[in-house]
Amino acid sequence: INENLYNEEFVGQWVVGFDEIKKHVETLSPEWAEKITSIPADRIKEFARLYAKTKGALIHDGNGLDMHTNGVDMVRVICILIALTGNIDKPGGNVFFSVVPQKLLPTITTGKKRMGWEEFPLFPHTSFPVIKQALLNEDPDRPRAMIVHHSNPVLVQANQERTKKALQNLDFLMVFDIFPTATTELADLILPSASDFERVDYRAYSSSRGGFLAFREKVVEPIGESRSVFEVEYELAKRMGIEQSYPFRNAEEWINFVLEPSHVTIDDLRNNHIVYASPPVVYKKYKNEGFQTPSRMVECYSERFKSFNYEPLPIFQYPKESHRTNPEWLNEYRLLGTTRRPAEFVHSKLRNLPIISKVYPNPLIMVHPIDAEGRGIRQNDLVEVKSPRGSIQVKANITEDIGPGLVAIDFGWGNPSDKKSNVNILTSDEVWDPISGGYPNRLFLCEIKNLFQETHNTEKEGV
Repeated sequence: INENLYNEEFVGQWVVGFDEIKKHVETLSPEWAEKITSIPADRIKEFARLYAKTKGALIHDGNGLDMHTNGVDMVRVICILIALTGNIDKPGGNVFFSVVPQKLLPTITTGKKRMGWEEFPLFPHTSFPVIKQALLNEDPDRPRAMIVHHSNPVLVQANQERTKKALQNLDFLMVFDIFPTATTELADLILPSASDFERVDYRAYSSSRGGFLAFREKVVEPIGESRSVFEVEYELAKRMGIEQSYPFRNAEEWINFVLEPSHVTIDDLRNNHIVYASPPVVYKKYKNEGFQTPSRMVECYSERFKSFNYEPLPIFQYPKESHRTNPEWLNEYRLLGTTRRPAEFVHSKLRNLPIISKVYPNPLIMVHPIDAEGRGIRQNDLVEVKSPRGSIQVKANITEDIGPGLVAIDFGWGNPSDKKSNVNILTSDEVWDPISGGYPNRLFLCEIKNLFQETHNTEKEGV
């Protein structure tokens, strides 16, 4: 803004709240940011100028931003950067591809508002902290039963031990899966899910050529008692007397129901496994349609946020677990920890496959050489990682791919098939993003020590 590198034409016509933004950032200089991020102010200026001057620049956010206590405001900042530079719906910028029209599944209402709507009024779903706190506190209105499908909360939610305790306070837990998981170990009932080869399914994707549907045919009949989740759900609905609210009885009927607005049926997909069902990309659609906001403009200054007592513009707040916000832990936990997913795996899956476990057999912790040397840690040493919640053991990978003061630990281990350390034993569930309820799985305080060195010293002393 100070160097007039914003897109004046786009901002003038399509951005709500530019004057407020201009005033909001007056004190937020690169020099101020350098003290927080350790990135030199000149480097920040270089990045800003490069992004602003590039004709068609893209900021692509992905998984991870939602796992911070200030994640929503991080995303809002990115949206403002995109808007100020006019990189919306233009070639090379952040483009809105067309999507395949699909129908939402029907909801059986009870007349009550969804759980947690008072704590998270702008979040469209029930945030897990609401469920977890209600279970741990044995709230009279807590959930009594839970069906877990296509999920593994014991492994993926913050603070594994408290997650276990919360789920154990349910009257009944059913898990629907293909393999044993950390969550099935707590289940009252485990039902075998049909695998990808044993059921029909589809996916909808967007592309510059248009939105398309990709079909996957059933290869073999389900083995044993395995069934599609939709068949099980419908059978449960029948036994509960609510089947009349269901427009489908099995996976095939479900596909036809959901794809009704696209005018594509399961028979169409069987004839052609790839079907384009929405138009190719059209740039700058806003010139005819506006944006999908009440003002039809880009609302960088959000009156909706303000009406729910949130800040109308994103503000910087230190993570709710950091050396700045928790100075009492500075001496005991001198490092910041984050998590990473190795490219060999998908979420918490595939670690039970011998061929992949040979390639990547153990979770690792990435440590900068400076931090490793100061703690007597060598490559592949077994180290203990400790946080205020607990401790795990992983092998060290010493690398300059990570900066000093920060360590990155592999995510996804801890199912019965591998019995390795789950990094979410270390993460905090006592703080979260006030707008979304996102836990800080991607940032927590920790410390590491060399277990090999400790064992070696003990043996030398004859103990």
